[in-house]
Amino acid sequence: MKGIMARAWQISKRAAVIFGGRPAEYITEALRLAWAEYKAEQYKGTKEARVEKLEKMGLKRWQKAGYDRLYVNAKAVGLTVEYYNTGNVRYAEWKGEKISNGRARRMMAAKVYIDVETMTVHGEDYMLVEAAREMLEAC
Repeated sequence: MKGIMARAWQISKRAAVIFGGRPAEYITEALRLAWAEYKAEQYKGTKEARVEKLEKMGLKRWQKAGYDRLYVNAKAVGLTVEYYNTGNVRYAEWKGEKISNGRARRMMAAKVYIDVETMTVHGEDYMLVEAAREMLEAC
C-alpha cells in the first residue's frame, strides 16, 4: 500500500505541473491510476507465469496479428496413438481408455486453443476443450 500511495503522489504532482493547481486536487484520480497500474502489473506476472507452465505442459504459443493463443496438442493432454507403417491409426487411447481410430484422428485434427488475453478455451472437440480447462485450473 505504501508503494501505491507513493506512486499516486508522483502522479498527482506531475498532473499539478502539467495542468496547474495543487497536487492534493489530483490525488483521487491519481490513486485510481496508481491502483490500476499495480493491479495490471500483478495480473501480468501471474498470467505470464501461467503461460510458461502451460507451455511446459506441451501447449504451443502462437502470436500474430494481435492474437495471442496457446494451441492444445491432443497428445500432450492424454491421447496415445499407435500407427501402422502406412500412417493409419492402429490403436488409440484417451486418458487410459480405448477409443476408436476415427475418433483419435478427429481429435488430432481438431483446433483447440486458449486465448491468452482472456484465459478462455475455444475449440471444436469437446473432450480436448474439457482437458484444456482442467489444465487451466491446475495452473
